[in-house]
Amino acid sequence: MKIIRYFLLSVLLCVSGAFYFYQSNLNPFIKPQTLVTKQYEPFISPARYNRKYVENENGQHKHNFRANGVLREYNVYMPENLGGGLHPAVFLFHGGQRTGASMIERWKSLADKKKFIIIAPHGLRGMWNEHNDATYLIPALIKAASSKYPIDQNYMFMFGHSAGGNLVNYSSILYPDLFKGAAIHAGAIHETRLPKEAAAHKMPIIYINGTNDALFSVSHVTESAQAMATRGHYTELILITNHTHWYYDLAPQINAIAWEFFEKKIFKP
Repeated sequence: MKIIRYFLLSVLLCVSGAFYFYQSNLNPFIKPQTLVTKQYEPFISPARYNRKYVENENGQHKHNFRANGVLREYNVYMPENLGGGLHPAVFLFHGGQRTGASMIERWKSLADKKKFIIIAPHGLRGMWNEHNDATYLIPALIKAASSKYPIDQNYMFMFGHSAGGNLVNYSSILYPDLFKGAAIHAGAIHETRLPKEAAAHKMPIIYINGTNDALFSVSHVTESAQAMATRGHYTELILITNHTHWYYDLAPQINAIAWEFFEKKIFKP
């Protein structure tokens, strides 16, 4: 009888453990990662931020496509010196009340230098719906853009600012086999809002945040980054001293940090 009780207790513990991992979105066979945190100094003082920005579509190409029956738009920039063959691509997701043009304009010089294509869709009425846009827009966007541009689908990446960063965070769980990596500036999602994960492969992700961001605090972003690391994603958190939520003036530094992270995945797949 004692042996039977021990056996039943063991079974109960195993079932309870499996239920815990299911409920907490954790796969017991996935090893949690250690969150890597670094601190940078901004290349210009936040006191000198312009705080004004006017979008400019110069040099960009605009296209329409349908996602889940809804007509959507995206902008593209392809450097003239790319040459033949397929090329890496970065998909950019803008902040609230902006358009994809605002992101591409800030990434053009880096794309020219590093030779990659940039694609930036527009949110409906300037905003994103994390579930719908992740589920329907992103696959349709990849299909539409790849039919027109020489995108190497083995080397695609995501970058999002603010609300666009939230969408990227959500999408990084759904598409570990579509994208090689994800970067978020000034954005985060509470773990309870993230979808459950089924895939064993986890997309590497980097968070970039200012220590003076009034919308996404260091503690909020750290919690989000730690949740991703616990789920098994290789995760980095870059804190920029005194930087605020404002993206556009510090964009050259922010984008360079993100691309350096992506390059590790391009040349060391």
